[in-house]
Amino acid sequence: MNPSRVHWIVDFVAFQALWLGAVVFQAPWMCFGILIARLLLSVKIAHEVFLLVSLAPVGIVIDWSLMQAGVFQFNAGTFPAWLALLWCGFILTLNQSMGWLRDRHLGVQALLGAIFGPVSYFTGWRFDAVSFGFALMPTLIGLSLIWGILLPSLMVLQQRLIRRRRLLDY
Repeated sequence: MNPSRVHWIVDFVAFQALWLGAVVFQAPWMCFGILIARLLLSVKIAHEVFLLVSLAPVGIVIDWSLMQAGVFQFNAGTFPAWLALLWCGFILTLNQSMGWLRDRHLGVQALLGAIFGPVSYFTGWRFDAVSFGFALMPTLIGLSLIWGILLPSLMVLQQRLIRRRRLLDY
């Protein structure tokens, strides 16, 4: 099997496991372990850590801001560690299992972000990982708008960081 295909599969499976550890079990220790294992299996760990440290704070700050605005409510009343770790895992997918998206038109990236971003939060809501402080439909519409901008922005930022640092992806 092609090594790049193996990395794609490992990344995809690792993120699905991380998502389950975060949303279903809300277990930061599980998320941390999966994230570390995923990084250790990386061919270019330093590059991925650089992208993770550079881009994960963007998503964490957005979700933290939404929590502060009352859009998201969490059981503990504070921003959960599992959500920060989920953002770290998501950022890693941008270079691997979601890497196919990088060459797509920004409109396609925006459309996919606008659809699948809110779907992820809706699923988290169904698993009681998050509560919404506002009615469901306005919340999902707002998340759709945010993710319609966020996903293409993250893809562009990632590409700029790669070019600036002359990082090579797989």
